Amino acid sequence: MGFVEPSWRSERLDRLLLRAGGWHDLSTVVRFLERDPKGNLFALSWVEAHGMRTAPLAASHQLLMAEDSGELVGVCLVLGGRTAMPITHSAQAARAFGRRLAALSNELEHVVGAQDAVGNLWEGFGQGLLPRLDRDQRYYTLLPRDLIPSPKPTPVRLAELADLEAIVQASAAMYREETLADPFDDDPESFRKTHRQRILQNASFVWREPGQMLFKADISCSGRHGAQLAGVFTHPAFRGQGVARRALAEICARLLAHFPCLTLYVNEDNAPAIRLYEALGFVEHGAYRTIFVT
Repeated sequence: MGFVEPSWRSERLDRLLLRAGGWHDLSTVVRFLERDPKGNLFALSWVEAHGMRTAPLAASHQLLMAEDSGELVGVCLVLGGRTAMPITHSAQAARAFGRRLAALSNELEHVVGAQDAVGNLWEGFGQGLLPRLDRDQRYYTLLPRDLIPSPKPTPVRLAELADLEAIVQASAAMYREETLADPFDDDPESFRKTHRQRILQNASFVWREPGQMLFKADISCSGRHGAQLAGVFTHPAFRGQGVARRALAEICARLLAHFPCLTLYVNEDNAPAIRLYEALGFVEHGAYRTIFVT
């Protein structure tokens, strides 16, 4: 599944050329993203996994590129037509991405990425509209040498299909906490399918005791540059007892045996999670932001 070949091709805004990217841009885009491989780990992993060849319209992934005097100054991944990820230090490019997305799609649900890029894209896209939810976040990275292991072993393990319903329920609880919305109100089958696929891809971890899910965590993407953690959730009844500290330390140790770097991002106001990640050795890489459009 690659990027679609959109009917829109390009437009020029003063010195800035905004255009649709394709398979022939792969090496240029990868070089651009590799200027910050830790910060751009998700985008690099996505391109590595899915490529940038043309694909049927149903795939609905797009790549927008911004060039200034022939130099690439920004890219914006548009995944599933619903999630935009701008990667640029150019405010003009980010605002241009936003205006182009407003013209191309009325289905955008999320804008996620570095704080300034997201803010500037939203300025171009929203044109005064208020998002449903706006989260300031911190983006963290962890290298093998920085991991502070847990002194206690833990029974955390890769999830199996028998864990699916428990994972779905725990993920839904986390989704409600984090986004103030219920995934079962929108597309419950898609939500369940996503978690089933992660289990099949060995990208979901659980700590379960009889009749109870204590902890879960997912890998949202992975590739030669590293892996990104997501969906880190401890059941409320087990918070403050060291469960997350032990489980996540074990997961990170296993992953760092195979990947050069781990990343994650967390809401700025989630002080317990921030303390947890920093206690494990995660280092803040930059300011992040997620805007929930609808």
